[in-house]
Amino acid sequence: MALTKSQILEELNEDQQQPVINYEGPSFIVAGPGSGKTHTIVSRAAYMIEEGVRPENMLLFTFTRKAAGELKERIASKIGKKAEGLTVGTYHSICSRLLRKYATYLGYENNFSIYDEEDKKNLLKEIVTDNRLKPAVVASYISDWKNKMISPAQAISIAENSFEQLSAGYYQEYQQKLKERNAFDFDDLIYQTIKLLSNHHVVLEEITDRYHYIMADEFQDSSDRDVELIRLLGGDRENVCMILDDEQSIYGFRGASVQAVLRMSEYFEGLREFILRQNYRSTKTIVGAARSLIEHNTEQIEKTIFTDNEEGEQVVYFETGNPQEEAVKVVKVIMGLIRFENFNKKDIAILYRMSYLSRAIEEALLKNGISYTVVGGVPFYARKEIKDIMSYVRFVYNPQDVQAFERIVNVPKRGIGKKGLENIHSVANSLQGDKIDLINACKNTELSGKAKKGLEEFNRTIKTLQELIEEGESPETIIKSIVKLTNYNKHLLDTEKDAEERIANVVELQTIASQYDSLEEFIYNMALNSDINEDDDEEQVNDRVQLLTMHSSKGLEFKAVIIVGANEGIIPHWKADTLSGVEEERRLFYVAMTRAEKMLFIMRPRITHVNGAPMHAKESKFIGEIDERYLLKTK
Repeated sequence: MALTKSQILEELNEDQQQPVINYEGPSFIVAGPGSGKTHTIVSRAAYMIEEGVRPENMLLFTFTRKAAGELKERIASKIGKKAEGLTVGTYHSICSRLLRKYATYLGYENNFSIYDEEDKKNLLKEIVTDNRLKPAVVASYISDWKNKMISPAQAISIAENSFEQLSAGYYQEYQQKLKERNAFDFDDLIYQTIKLLSNHHVVLEEITDRYHYIMADEFQDSSDRDVELIRLLGGDRENVCMILDDEQSIYGFRGASVQAVLRMSEYFEGLREFILRQNYRSTKTIVGAARSLIEHNTEQIEKTIFTDNEEGEQVVYFETGNPQEEAVKVVKVIMGLIRFENFNKKDIAILYRMSYLSRAIEEALLKNGISYTVVGGVPFYARKEIKDIMSYVRFVYNPQDVQAFERIVNVPKRGIGKKGLENIHSVANSLQGDKIDLINACKNTELSGKAKKGLEEFNRTIKTLQELIEEGESPETIIKSIVKLTNYNKHLLDTEKDAEERIANVVELQTIASQYDSLEEFIYNMALNSDINEDDDEEQVNDRVQLLTMHSSKGLEFKAVIIVGANEGIIPHWKADTLSGVEEERRLFYVAMTRAEKMLFIMRPRITHVNGAPMHAKESKFIGEIDERYLLKTK
């Protein structure tokens, strides 16, 4: 049964009601953590339709398809079929829809293809001929230029060095090739839509005649480009509503610009500001602690956040000796929460700045039989780079390990394709006695061209590693030698977008190896840790401790949150060497803190390991910025 306007308003507090009833003209809805933001958006859309606004005239942007589906369902649950015709979608999906209709204005056919990252990479491999530049580097330049609405011609004119000049030339060729193939890449979807709206007034007029009211959720994650898109779509009516929490802007590395968001008043005269001040999620203590931290930021909208929830426990802060002791402390906290607070495992989240920090935690959870899930990521021992290096270890230790061999023979790429692999196996079968002999097979297989050279290099690498094992070298030395002999870090830099994080995982594997004297024991324990059994009982499978990065935690909430690795260089990250960089890191820590409903724990190890060597770590400056009355420092 559809709700009436008065019933919709009855479900809202006074702060939430204001943006719902005042929907004409440009406005901000500034929504703090746990303030009922989605409830307010849903109510606003439903109220507008009940007021007589046609749903066909409303356009609502979200950042994920899941959020778009959820919003449509919740609006429909309030007002039923009246919500049909409402357009809700991500920036990319809505822009794609517009381009399907108007692509001919840009010289494209309406049946264009959309290239994914792999398609983009393959096209750039065809184009990039200068050995000084990797296709991945050119791809990064192109993406950055498109995010800044810089055309190929502009990129060529502003290039400051030879690498930028080369990349700009490839950018021009890349765009020409895309057009020849009637294709857009994902960056093009927004970039080309803005060009369409900016250069073709008849199209802009037709679209703004259709959409009279624009809402944009998670606007703090918007870039200058997104801001320009919303400004254009707002047209002369300027019925634009941007929903955001400036204190949760944490995607600067993806082009998000909190400065662009804060400048919106320059674009829209009479911009109204509605602030949702009441936090329904967290205790007074957690809200107070988080506020005392974020108030150190200078780039923010002034606001007062409060909660009527219980006072709650102090935020507990632990310092431990090293990451292993930190992991043991995490396990003890989890067991205490389950035993004394009656929390389920799924009510508990462990948050970290960098994914490699999960390794020691995962190992401790496995040893203590505590089931867990790595949310939005892959368990440490299942990560590609860890499996690559461990496959080298396994094969050198056991040359009959076919799976390990097939994984590494062409990693990094050595030109050994499917046919080359078949030839090696054919030779192995002809040599086979009691056991398969892949090492001798590699030595006796005749390949040609690049594959021949690649196989010779592989044979030399394996021979060197075998000699190290025969000489009794430590597991740590073996791992370091694999990385060096294969130039594996360069391989990651050339092939992976998140190369820095993957390299950090490889370094963490070296740290693990440094704890073992025996290669056999190291391989055995790694295999045990990799074998995470899935329980068939659905309730037990779902009841798992949640492990996730701080970035992945945005939008989620848990009864208890445990933040680990709160050291300088980790959070704030060592690359955050500017004021705006540190402020973004502070917002990230704030996001992590405000995921907690009932209890919050923060931990750090005093000693960490870098390339296997112990190093003293400094406490994160953010700890000292939290008001002491909210902190319980303990051992």
